[in-house]
Order: sequence, then C-alpha cells, then structure tokens
Amino acid sequence: MSKCLAGGTSSDSVSLVDISISNEDRCKWKFQRGPEGVCEIITNKYTNKVLYNSGTSISTQYYNQSNPTGQIWRAASVDYYSELNSSFYISNMEINIDETKSPIINKIPSNALWVSPSDFSYSFNNTIVSTNNLGQITGGKRKAKNEAIVITATHNVTGISKTFSVTVKSSMQNVFNNIGILYNIAKNYNSSTSQEATLLTLQFIRREKYNTINWDTVAGNIDNNFVTTVYNTNSYIYEYFSVSSDSDLYIIDPSGGIIDFVHLCATLNGLIYDS
Repeated sequence: MSKCLAGGTSSDSVSLVDISISNEDRCKWKFQRGPEGVCEIITNKYTNKVLYNSGTSISTQYYNQSNPTGQIWRAASVDYYSELNSSFYISNMEINIDETKSPIINKIPSNALWVSPSDFSYSFNNTIVSTNNLGQITGGKRKAKNEAIVITATHNVTGISKTFSVTVKSSMQNVFNNIGILYNIAKNYNSSTSQEATLLTLQFIRREKYNTINWDTVAGNIDNNFVTTVYNTNSYIYEYFSVSSDSDLYIIDPSGGIIDFVHLCATLNGLIYDS
C-alpha cells in the first residue's frame, strides 16, 4: 500500500502513513505561492497548519506571515528535476581570520537541484571555524601553523556526505599587504623620501595607542595632515589600522603565535627616528 506524509491528529508532528479513507484529509496538502513569489507554502488540509523545517526535523505549525523562516519551500517541475549524485565534490578552501566565504560545490550532474551551500549541514570538531544558516564559513583564531580543518558536508536532500578542508591563513600576510598600501600613500605624500615614508607609516599605525608626549619625543610627532590624507585616499586602510579594542593590537603569525603588532611598529618607529 502507498504511503503518504500526514499531518498529526493532536500534535504538530508529521509521519508516513498508509492512505485510507479515515486519514484522507491528513494526507492532503495544498501548495500556494509564498511571499517571495517563487517559493511555496504547503498547508495540511486536516490541521490547516503549514509544513515547517526546523533544520533538524519536519513538523507543522501555523503560518507566521511576519517571520516565515522554515515555512517556505521550493518546488521544481518533475521535468526539470535532477538529483545530486555521489560524484560531486566540494573544493578545499583558504580563508583569512574573520573572513566569511561560501564553499564551492561542484555538482554532478550539472543540472542537479537544491545544491546551494545552505542545502548542506556541516560538522567539524574544532572552534577555529564557524558556519551560518547560509552555509558560509568564517575563519577564527587558529592555533597551529597552516592548520587545515576537515569539514563534513551532508546534503540535506540526498543524505550524501563529502569532506573538504579549510585552511585558516595567518593575518600576517594581510598586514604586510596593507602596510605596503599605506607606505605607498606615505611615499606620495609631499614627495616623501623612503625614510620619511617609513616614519609616516609607523607613526600612523601607532597614532591611537602610543601617542603620549614621551612617544612623540622618542619617535616623532604624529602628522595629522597625513592621517587626514590616508582617510581621504583609502578609508579601508584608515579603518584597518585604527584601534577600537585591544584585540586590534594583535596579529597571528604563521606559527599561530600572537604579536603585539602596534607596539612593535611603535618601537621600530623610535629606532628609525633616532637613526
């Protein structure tokens, strides 16, 4: 006998039941367009509740128009439906600390449906990365050199699982790249010499933390006009080297160690200023 998905008789649960006259209405579901226009709300005739996906289980609940999360479904014409098979793979990733990226899913066949990052559940045994409900991955503080995290992605539709690795890169390379950009701004500032540009760069980096009279004596005064020039030239670099909390003082070196980067720049500033 054929089975159907049925709404509960006295609860929000759903179950597979044999079709019969007594439970006919429980097995009937109405599909209608949802608020996004291309998605569906699926309402059970017996309970008048909509099908709901909590992320880990399926049930029913009354439709929540203001927040229909989990109540909106996608439907595909059978003519266009193609299911993901086990030959698909997910590309390994490199990610920076605090960077968020979506994994690249190489689907097979190419017309398989429901193969976006959010169609997978992710599991991993560490706290170095995290995921969100869009299937995106965010890099966190790492503890070892070139540490690669193995993530298992399980396709919610087919149950097929694949593993891929995520390497969280040191923030040091980003720092070096951005110092180069800041140095070029300094080099073009009033036709500065290499030494002047280096001093301007280091003074800019220490400006918000190591800026007392004593520091000005041993490392030179902060050029506020240059600070304004950086802001007007490249606001990203200005914000990148701004200190809003103690965590902004530190970077992670390639071996996973923590460096008090701003103090390091202030010390170098003093050494070059006295040379």
